[in-house]
Amino acid sequence: SAFDAVKGRKLWSVKTKLPLAGGAGVDSRYVAAGSIDGVVVLLSLEDGKEIWRTNVASEVLSAPALAPGAVIVRTVDGRITALSTEDGDELWFNQQSMPRLSLRGVAAPIVIAGAVVCGFDNGRLAAYQLSDGDVLWDVMLAPPSGRTEIERLIDLDSTAVLVGNDLYAISYQGRLASVAAESGQLLWSQELSSYSGIAGDSTSIYVATTDSELMSVSSASGRELWRLELLLNRGITGPVLHERSVVVGDYKGYLHWFDVSTGELQARIRAGSDRITSQPLVVNDILYVMNDGGTLYAFRVEPEKKRGG
Repeated sequence: SAFDAVKGRKLWSVKTKLPLAGGAGVDSRYVAAGSIDGVVVLLSLEDGKEIWRTNVASEVLSAPALAPGAVIVRTVDGRITALSTEDGDELWFNQQSMPRLSLRGVAAPIVIAGAVVCGFDNGRLAAYQLSDGDVLWDVMLAPPSGRTEIERLIDLDSTAVLVGNDLYAISYQGRLASVAAESGQLLWSQELSSYSGIAGDSTSIYVATTDSELMSVSSASGRELWRLELLLNRGITGPVLHERSVVVGDYKGYLHWFDVSTGELQARIRAGSDRITSQPLVVNDILYVMNDGGTLYAFRVEPEKKRGG
C-alpha cells in the first residue's frame, strides 16, 4: 500500500497474493518486495501496477535495495542477487557459506557509491561491485566462539549504516564494528550483541542491545558515551534518529524519545496496544511506525511553546 506522507490518505493498494515478509524497497520509480516462498515482485511507485515477478529460489526476509537498473535481493541461503528492473532477469549473484544454525532474519543490502554492502549469518560484512557482483572486500566482524552451535551464533541481521565514509555493523553475540566503506579496513570494534538495528550520526552510533539496553557510543572510537537500562527486557526495536532525539518502540506499543547527547527521556507515547517490532522510519521531520496489528502511525515533534504564550 502507498499512503500520502503528510495526511495518511491511501493512494493505492495491491494484492500480490504473496506471503510478503521483509518490507518494501523504494526509489523514485519502483517498489520492490520479496516473499517467504522466494518470489520478488516489482511494482510501479505511481499506481502500484505490477511490472514483473520472478523466483529467486530462497526466502526473502529483508527489503530489497533499488539501484539504477537493478533490484538487489538478499536471501536466507546467503546469496546476493541483482535482478534487472526491466524484466526481472538475473544480472549477477554472489554467495556466502552459511552456518547450519542461525537466527530467523537477514540483513537488508544497501547500495553506496557503485557498491552493494550486506552482512551475513557467518559474521562477515562484504561489499560487491554493483555492475557485475565482483567482491570488492570481505571482512570478518565477529568470529564464532563457544562450544555449542547456539553459543556460536554470530548473525549480522541488522542492516549496516553508512555515516560519512565509514560503515557501522553489529552482530548477535558478537561485535559492533566500524569499517572503512571504500577499503573494508576494520577501524575499531567492541563486544556488543544486537539483532534489531543501529542508527548513527556524525558523533555517535546508537544501539539497541539484545537485552533491550539503549546505548550511545562514539562513532570515532567506539567508546561508550551513555547506556540506559530503563527499557530492559521490553523487546525494543532498532533505534532511529528524529530531530535531536533517538527513538525506539517496544513490546507494549510505546514509542520513547531520548536526548541524543545525554540519554535523558524526553517523551513517551503509545501507538496502539500492539507490539512494535519493526524499526521506525523517519522521512523529513515525520516519524512513521507500524505496529504488529497493522496500524500505521505518523508523529511530528511539536515546538516548545514560548513562555507567556
